[in-house]
Amino acid sequence: ALPGGGLMIYHVDDRVSSNNNPDRYRVAVEQADGLFQLENRFSSASPGDEGDPFKEGQRFGRTTNPSSLSNTGEDSFVSVFNIQGPDATGTMSANLRVEPNAIVDIQGVNLVELEGNGNNLLEAGELVGVEPILSVSREPAFDLKLRLTSLDELGEVLDPVLDVGTVPVNQTVTASAMAVRISQDIPSDPYGLRLNLDVDWRDDMGREVTVELGIGTAVGRTDDFETVDHGWVHQRTRTTSVDQWFYGPGVGTDGSAGFKVGGVLFGFARGIDAYLESPPILLPPHAELVYDQILDVIYNDSSKVDAGGIIELSINGGDWTQATPEGDYPARYFGSNTEWDGRRVFAGSVNPLEFETIRFDLSQFAGSVRVRFRFFSDSPSFIGGGWRIDNVIVRSGMTPVRVLEKEAVLRGQDVALSWKLAAPLPAAIRVVRQGAETVPVTDWQAASASGFALDVGAATELPAEYWLEGRERNGELSRWGPWTVERSQFQTQNLMRLLRNPSRLGSLVQFDRPLEQEQQVQVFDIRGRLVRQEALSMGASSWEWDGRTSTGNQVRPGIYFLRVVSWDLAPLRIVRLP
Repeated sequence: ALPGGGLMIYHVDDRVSSNNNPDRYRVAVEQADGLFQLENRFSSASPGDEGDPFKEGQRFGRTTNPSSLSNTGEDSFVSVFNIQGPDATGTMSANLRVEPNAIVDIQGVNLVELEGNGNNLLEAGELVGVEPILSVSREPAFDLKLRLTSLDELGEVLDPVLDVGTVPVNQTVTASAMAVRISQDIPSDPYGLRLNLDVDWRDDMGREVTVELGIGTAVGRTDDFETVDHGWVHQRTRTTSVDQWFYGPGVGTDGSAGFKVGGVLFGFARGIDAYLESPPILLPPHAELVYDQILDVIYNDSSKVDAGGIIELSINGGDWTQATPEGDYPARYFGSNTEWDGRRVFAGSVNPLEFETIRFDLSQFAGSVRVRFRFFSDSPSFIGGGWRIDNVIVRSGMTPVRVLEKEAVLRGQDVALSWKLAAPLPAAIRVVRQGAETVPVTDWQAASASGFALDVGAATELPAEYWLEGRERNGELSRWGPWTVERSQFQTQNLMRLLRNPSRLGSLVQFDRPLEQEQQVQVFDIRGRLVRQEALSMGASSWEWDGRTSTGNQVRPGIYFLRVVSWDLAPLRIVRLP
């Protein structure tokens, strides 16, 4: 981006002795935004010739392309600006300080429903207010402005610019609402409405912060029915059927409020076909439905099952279909209703005095869902407590483990760690060692499907637990692990007797058990000179030396010493060659 030559950043890693490892160079030319366009020689990152799209660039900073962000998306606080056009001299101003003046962080966002139906879901036609929460440290931020733009067609920004003014140091402020009109129904995966929020303020560098917001992703729902404005409705399925659902205190867990179908005390009426229905719920990834119930739907004749309850789902406004809980329904309906004949239902009596938790796997669905509890009866009953419902939750269930493989190998006094991850990958990843305190083994780096890290000198810290930490683009952190590395994993391998090969120079080295890690075998002559070195794979039980050096030359007859390098340096063994 500089006149006549472009911008080149050298990265030197003193912990690496050469450039032989393609994943970790001693000296490397880096691109600040972590896209590796320079390394891969992409045409869009040409080194200043006529095809350079950045040749006429006037500044280099966090919002330019390429940007000065670190490869994990963090602000490096490096900027080059006031770049003059190519001429005989070429001038520029640069700020290479790692400490800026004012530091502005976007702590979060409040969403306010300005116009809508009051159910706190983002629906087409409604107006939502975005209230950014900002904090300022180090120095005051003068003339601070917010700029909001939409990154897709799901919303129209009506208040694109907001003048906040001066924000004092060490204060957190919530800005006024910036209005956004919702144009279409908001999906939940991977984002809801995607917005770009730019924050700039008066500074000698022209400071600016940009973040991407995903709104409408406050997914899932929790209803304990403690307030009357819970949003659930109940009604009969047909005009000729009976609705015996009711809401009231003492029906839920621990005497709290909840819903029940049946009589106030016992039994239920004939001809019930009614449901209790939720508002629309945005499904989180890997969603599950969890709720508490008491099931006491019984007749004097215990073999009779012509009443029961089911759970039905409507996905994205589609038809109602019956869902199956974990472990299935406990009974099968047999009655006069052909629609229900043979269906699995909630019926019978499990424990009429204690709530049980029921779970449904919703991970196969995406978008929005409505849930309803439907009850049907052919004939009345005058006993049993009916069907009671409380604490309905739609939440994200267990997320699939991202770590497919992980391995720890001791190399001298260092612990070498490697892993493979499954998609979707986080934005950045690092390795930490967990002992009495958490010690970062690596800095945050752009995540890839496989990785390697070397914990230098960590052998003295064993046993230890290692964790992979992931960071999403929205700042959310996650952790996978641990994999525990014990000192006992790296005990010295014992050598059995050495067998000479009578047909040619050389010997067969045998171990007392298969190698439990990568190791190296070394052969020295009588003067202590290394004549052969070879890597041994994990699982090897022997190694045959052909009497040759590492370069392939035949050694002279004599006495040679053999050593296998593992956790401790194994004792030298004498190899006699005739």
